[in-house]
Amino acid sequence: LQFLYFIGLVHQMGCASSQSGSSAGEGKWDRPKVLNSDKRTNAVIFILHGLGDTPGGIAPWALELQNQLPSTVKIIIPAAPRRLVTLTQARQTAWFNIKGTSINSSEDKAGIDRAVDYVHSLANIEVKKGGIDPSRIYFVGFSQGGALALRAGLLYRGCGSIVVCSGYLPGAQSLKCKYPKKKVLFCHGNQDTLVPFTIGRLSADIVEGVLEDDGVTFKKYNCGHTIQRAMTTDIVRFLRAGLGDGTRRTSLSTTG
Repeated sequence: LQFLYFIGLVHQMGCASSQSGSSAGEGKWDRPKVLNSDKRTNAVIFILHGLGDTPGGIAPWALELQNQLPSTVKIIIPAAPRRLVTLTQARQTAWFNIKGTSINSSEDKAGIDRAVDYVHSLANIEVKKGGIDPSRIYFVGFSQGGALALRAGLLYRGCGSIVVCSGYLPGAQSLKCKYPKKKVLFCHGNQDTLVPFTIGRLSADIVEGVLEDDGVTFKKYNCGHTIQRAMTTDIVRFLRAGLGDGTRRTSLSTTG
């Protein structure tokens, strides 16, 4: 597990030129981008962007997903705050801090917990004010966003399914899943040099050990640290299996 965390830090360092994060010097949480659904919304998907990215950066892919999902699905794209990353001493968008690449480097547990709590608070708003059943809340993420989607989803009381694209499991040593009846899809490129394929596979193995009923699916792709079309196809199929069939939307709009 220490090795998993070490490689996770290496991944984050590799992304640091365009992405990053920290708890110290954390900026504000900006308003999420919402991809409109119709008035019959009965499910919500949270899509979490990677280090250094923004909701606007991942929105085109989110729109591509939404166009292939039932029209009753709302997609929400939260924004990671800008913060000072310890490793690079640069202010960049990140869900939590990167403290170092040594195996002895401490993990930003407070930052991870804060990000998880924030995502959970957004989900709870949809449950309490929107009337969404907790089992109809989904978490999807790429890179560091995939790491957050995984941990947030595993710790959420409901959660229909979780999708991790080129991500890993943060806080592996402290993982305690109180709600083991979940479905998780891992999508990982076998040429990924930022989050090595073996780390994605190891993360999936750890999660498989805490879930019930064969809850983990792991898919390998011939690509690097990216989301390719084959991944998108598999993700849509996975989400639709949980969401159920519905009318595909023919027009899209965004607010945020």
